[in-house]
Amino acid sequence: MNVKEMGMNAVKSSLYAALMRFAPGSAVEQKAIALYNSYAFGYSLGMNFRTEPGRRAMLFFEDLVEILDKGYSLLKDEHGTPKAKRFIQGYKPWADVFKPNSNDATSKKIRRTN
Repeated sequence: MNVKEMGMNAVKSSLYAALMRFAPGSAVEQKAIALYNSYAFGYSLGMNFRTEPGRRAMLFFEDLVEILDKGYSLLKDEHGTPKAKRFIQGYKPWADVFKPNSNDATSKKIRRTN
């Protein structure tokens, strides 16, 4: 680990420690979560990762893998029971984006050649 990576880890751990001090569900906590996610995963992911009711949620790598597969990840309680869907606002899974549209001229041309 080089000095730059050590500095980034220190900032992330400081943001996480600060996040744990705020009251759950408060506006300040929501801003802290957005800051933590933005620093760890970039602005677009950090600002748009939310749970179903529209509250921000902490983003982890496992969530990204699940979102790529299903379009959402599940927030689970300590017993492993799903509590809420978590998603990135505006994200559509690739399978949904590239579905052939029956009215699309390109998809008609592809169907004719096959």
